[in-house]
Amino acid sequence: MKIRTMGTADECQVTTERIRAAFNVLEVSDFQPRDRNRRTPGSKLGYVYIDVNLDTPPPVHATAVRTDRRQIGSNTTPEET
Repeated sequence: MKIRTMGTADECQVTTERIRAAFNVLEVSDFQPRDRNRRTPGSKLGYVYIDVNLDTPPPVHATAVRTDRRQIGSNTTPEET
């Protein structure tokens, strides 16, 4: 699947990173300035194409540890330990 994101170069970069976190990204095009024939001289807008594979999910890296709840079988709260 090909996804087209539009915005400033910074917005497209942030969007690309968010898509990388959710999908298996195969390829990302370079930022392309918006067509000059659209009567927007000096515009900083452009687009990026992102090719993703929907068949395989991206790898998941879990690093969080919950500390706001008591452990099962424990008589102490996290503040007491």
